[in-house]
Amino acid sequence: MAGPYDVIIGLPQVTGDELGDEPYYAARDRVVAAFELRYLTHVLVQSGGNMSRAARVAGVDRTTLYRLLKRHGLGREVLSGLEARPENGKTQPVL
Repeated sequence: MAGPYDVIIGLPQVTGDELGDEPYYAARDRVVAAFELRYLTHVLVQSGGNMSRAARVAGVDRTTLYRLLKRHGLGREVLSGLEARPENGKTQPVL
């Protein structure tokens, strides 16, 4: 059953299963970390690994971008926009 705030356009619908029984801060940190990882990967692929361009697109300082990359363990293989896929032996973009 939809609540009064479920009609806000543009917000993704989240089920109780996705939230689990985590405390608020643990759930928030998990969701933010997943967003950052996906967003950084997308920005780096779109910029072709150009760190200055990626930082400009993201609207953050280059040092902030480097700090976020380190936090998420992203290395040079993502910066080129390619990652080896061992199951088929081909190299494909990371999205």
